[in-house]
Amino acid sequence: MTHHEQRTEGFAAHPAPPHTPRFCEACGGPLAELPDEDRPRHMCTVCARIRYLNPVPVAAVLPVHEGRVLLLRRAIAPRAGTWVFPGGFVEWGETVEEAAVREAAEETGISVALGPVLGVYSRPGPGVVVVVYEGRVANPHVAPGREALEVRWFAPHEIPWDELAFDTTVAALRDWHARLATDAGPVPDGSHAPGDGARGNPVPRCERYR
Repeated sequence: MTHHEQRTEGFAAHPAPPHTPRFCEACGGPLAELPDEDRPRHMCTVCARIRYLNPVPVAAVLPVHEGRVLLLRRAIAPRAGTWVFPGGFVEWGETVEEAAVREAAEETGISVALGPVLGVYSRPGPGVVVVVYEGRVANPHVAPGREALEVRWFAPHEIPWDELAFDTTVAALRDWHARLATDAGPVPDGSHAPGDGARGNPVPRCERYR
């Protein structure tokens, strides 16, 4: 397997359509495809509930302490062994902000105070919308959770660009890097993640992802 193939794990540029169940999730009745729709949609023939396929929200945060950003090396698939900032799916009953704080605590053991939204990044392949916050950390002590092989603070020039997990990871870190007031050095032009690119905040033309 080539280096590029490893980086595209789980993120095909042209994914197959998601599997459509045969029965309604609400009442168990059989599903039938709706006519005259702009895309395939299915409705329950018993309770008339329409099954919509929507992207899943992901909450994430870039924890920063004294100019360094906290990344964790993933212990689980997809992209095990690569680096990413804390984040995960938003659970039912919590806000996006609460999810970002929870994920940071679970994965790295830190308590983070959320700042502004750094950016919103979407991927049509895996069907996710990633909301990334900037965060401030008072106590830099870390305690890796079960989903992290290790946790490490990186100065801007130390970010492992060629070992980042997802293209949304690259896009968010480039946006953060571009906002820095200090001269931390350019992002390497040759470093990029696989797939068709994350759709998020623009970065300077010379460093634009994809």
